[in-house]
Amino acid sequence: MTGFIIYAVCCALFYVLALYAFVSSKPVGLWSRGRRQPKVKNVRGYNRAVAKLFLAYGTLLLLSGIPTILEINPIAAMMISTTGISAASIMLFLAGIKIESKYRDKN
Repeated sequence: MTGFIIYAVCCALFYVLALYAFVSSKPVGLWSRGRRQPKVKNVRGYNRAVAKLFLAYGTLLLLSGIPTILEINPIAAMMISTTGISAASIMLFLAGIKIESKYRDKN
């Protein structure tokens, strides 16, 4: 149970990132690119989309960890959690590409 609480706190960090993205006036970097900010045409819309993405990712990660605290076979719980985390990570990557292409400044 303690492990799940620590895991839930790590998932909550994505909620903090989402809040920061929602209130930020500068474009939030979605990928790890150092200090370079993305060039977007609608900063507010871009930041809101990124905030929604972080909320969805944090929620999916949290839901993927729930089988580890249930009274089921530990191997099955690990497989369900691993599959859920992998699917959520792929979703984050693909949705991030879609968001950046939608809001990218074409100039």
